[in-house]
Amino acid sequence: MAVRLRGHGLKCTTLQVTIRDPNFKDICRQKRLSAPTYVARELTETAMELIRAAWRENAPVRALTLTAQALVEEGVDAIWYPCMSYNNDEGIGDNHYNCPVVAYYPELLAANVPLLKQTKFLNPYVGLWRHKDFEKRIAQLMEEHFSIPRRETAAGPRRPTRPTTPMSTTCGRSA
Repeated sequence: MAVRLRGHGLKCTTLQVTIRDPNFKDICRQKRLSAPTYVARELTETAMELIRAAWRENAPVRALTLTAQALVEEGVDAIWYPCMSYNNDEGIGDNHYNCPVVAYYPELLAANVPLLKQTKFLNPYVGLWRHKDFEKRIAQLMEEHFSIPRRETAAGPRRPTRPTTPMSTTCGRSA
């Protein structure tokens, strides 16, 4: 895994271990690494830690899978993660505001992940509910930070889509 990651110029920030027992029952565990890596020793130590915590020693194993997740390119010059508030009244309840932790998660990351200070972390405010100036704001930001001409950004969708139900990030099956 480490050789393939290095070969593609990638590092992983999360390692997942899936253990399949003889009855085809899967146990899935994952751990976020303290820093992105492609170092074999670090990946092996983390994998062994996850395996020891999830599996009885000497118990039979049909299959063992390691998955590098949350990949980042080595030498990334910028990370674009805008704060996107969404405060539209959908008419389905009296609370039409999105969760502040989700909407402003980029601010939490910027304040609490020291590794982000080593790169250009862009977390501008973008109001999805402001349909009249959303296109103009995105075009301005794309030109300002990435030198993408405004006309190219304007060729994208004219109106932002509504957020959908969040996808589950859990592995699914447990012991």
